Amino acid sequence: MAADAPLLAGNGRDANSLSVGLAASARELGRGRDRQALQRLAEFLRRGASLEDPSLAQKGVSAELVELVKAGSQTGRLPQFLNDYLSTSRMIQELRRSLFLGLIYPTFLMVVGMALVGGALVIAREFFGSLLGDFGVELPGITILAFALGDLISEYWSIPFVLFGLCVLLFLVRSYLPWKIQRTVLFQSLPIIGTAQRSLASAEFCRRLATLTEAGLPLEQSLRVLAKSLHDARLRAVSAMLAEEVEDGTEPATFAVGVPGMLIPLSGTFRWCTAPDLFIEGLRAQAEIFENRARTKNDQIPLIMAPLVIVMLGGSILFLTAAYFFPMASLLNDLS
Repeated sequence: MAADAPLLAGNGRDANSLSVGLAASARELGRGRDRQALQRLAEFLRRGASLEDPSLAQKGVSAELVELVKAGSQTGRLPQFLNDYLSTSRMIQELRRSLFLGLIYPTFLMVVGMALVGGALVIAREFFGSLLGDFGVELPGITILAFALGDLISEYWSIPFVLFGLCVLLFLVRSYLPWKIQRTVLFQSLPIIGTAQRSLASAEFCRRLATLTEAGLPLEQSLRVLAKSLHDARLRAVSAMLAEEVEDGTEPATFAVGVPGMLIPLSGTFRWCTAPDLFIEGLRAQAEIFENRARTKNDQIPLIMAPLVIVMLGGSILFLTAAYFFPMASLLNDLS
């Protein structure tokens, strides 16, 4: 191996050139794990570290990236492999950003709208409660409900803010929380949002596996690498299970179908794993399908969320209007 890859043998000039290239590639990515992995690997190579150093994984360097650099150094196709790696990373960042932006605006409107409605309930309870009480107006059920909600919000107004802050905190520290696979399965079971996330994870799996296969890694080794480097916790576990099946000699054309969490279209692609060219082509075709599905679901989120927010706020305004219109109309009728 050292004869074929002078970089791995410690050629300082090649290692320094590669370090500069990796650092430049990292600057093309937005903030995230992939950018950090490129930066760390570039720094390690600049210091003269070997790609065979087992401590790289412990220091946050992606196993996939290390294997691609090794294979690229040996075959002379490093630019192509790095381009594939960066292209997949950019795709993941773009679709995640699209999903986040599709959720954040309607969620913001919903939170602000609910806060305004809650404030209106409290203020209306104070004003109309004393006014209607002084005149002894008989209150309809909807007004009694509005008064009860106003009293409840007035007494426990801090709880929604605490819950909202807790949700934000849990979102920020989600990478450090336990039960990652269970949380991933639960999130991906949600309509539209879960489908978008599941399709994105599957697209990454197909793209990464296609690149590793093209780099010449055996299937079981590629799956082991993916089990350490994929963003999706569920597919990391699936990759580890598939690697064990391959190492045990299970027929690749059938084992993927029975693995929990493996999508049926994805499992069918493994029928071609004994023919690398067809396997790579099939994986990339599946990746494109999953990517387009994720984009479609991301586009649907604001189209569905916006009407829901409008209906919710409109319903709240209608409720407030009805709750205080009827008793005020009754009061005016009595006074006239």
